[in-house]
Amino acid sequence: MSSAVSGLSAALYQDEGEEYVVTPALGSNRDICFVSKNHATNSVEIVVGGTTAPLSVAISGSKLTVTSANTDGSATSTAKEIVDAINADAQAKTLFLARLPPGSTGAGVTGAMSEVHAADGVAFTGLALVDSGDGLTWQAATGSRYWDPDVPVTVYDDGVKVTEGYTVNYLRGSVTFDTAVAGTSQWMAPGGQSWPWKRS
Repeated sequence: MSSAVSGLSAALYQDEGEEYVVTPALGSNRDICFVSKNHATNSVEIVVGGTTAPLSVAISGSKLTVTSANTDGSATSTAKEIVDAINADAQAKTLFLARLPPGSTGAGVTGAMSEVHAADGVAFTGLALVDSGDGLTWQAATGSRYWDPDVPVTVYDDGVKVTEGYTVNYLRGSVTFDTAVAGTSQWMAPGGQSWPWKRS
């Protein structure tokens, strides 16, 4: 089992000992963490139908399908409504416990999410970061974010270790320097963990 830090935000969850799935840092009170039961690699998917329908949850084997309430194909279910529906459904909660991040109201509409299997975090080393365009913020690629704040992160600017003058954003998987750097790439080695999620 990997470090018990949740994928939704390594800085917010510190108590997940199970495999899990997280929404892709949607922000605006839209995120959800789906914690799998009994160390199982259950899967979860959020779908949005094409015709007006209410929120519903259903399981088939080890898959949980959440059908968002929608109006003519536009999702209307908030993160809190989805969390409450899962946790109130006797069958759904045999597969997952749904959680909001601390401080979130869950008032934002989550929308669709492709099927994702619950998994542990994945340790990384030598992870290349890409300049966001301003020379200040350097970002990890999708799928290598949500770093564990309890694992030391070493930052390199073109192979030269940097010890100060930057801030690490563990949720987004990025490093922001106080002043722009001219290096063509940044590396994290060793550092943090990335967590299982998939953008819809």
